Amino acid sequence: MDDITKAIIELLKGDEVLKEYVQEWNAQEGTKPGKKVAVSAGCYKCSFSEYDGAQDSMTAVYNIYVSLPADSKDIGLAVLLAENIRYALTENETLNGAVSASFVSGIQYQTTFQRDEAAGAVVFLEINKFVDRYRPRKTPTVAKIKLDSDYK
Repeated sequence: MDDITKAIIELLKGDEVLKEYVQEWNAQEGTKPGKKVAVSAGCYKCSFSEYDGAQDSMTAVYNIYVSLPADSKDIGLAVLLAENIRYALTENETLNGAVSASFVSGIQYQTTFQRDEAAGAVVFLEINKFVDRYRPRKTPTVAKIKLDSDYK
């Protein structure tokens, strides 16, 4: 799962609009409120279905959080960032080959009691990937046996 989270963050870091505003990037499930504009990404849930004898089809939901500082005066910034996250993810649905396919299934905006506008957002990304059903098996080490004919 870490490779997918890293792929999401690296893809978003390359977006021109996000580069301009986002000051902190976090690979974690959940927000990390602070004094900087931050984006966090992490896997919320994954499920598996049988594909063939060796692989399963994994469907996972990743949450990408946008959090603004409590004292932010940028009206509409959370909406702008969430929309650009959606565009960046939609324009590269395989996350540079990290997954088979992905789809932004929604955005939820967050407000605080003191604000009328969004103070943060969560972008929901559903991904599909084929994964090995079994853990890799170790090949046993085979000792070399010398035959009597090897000594001649």
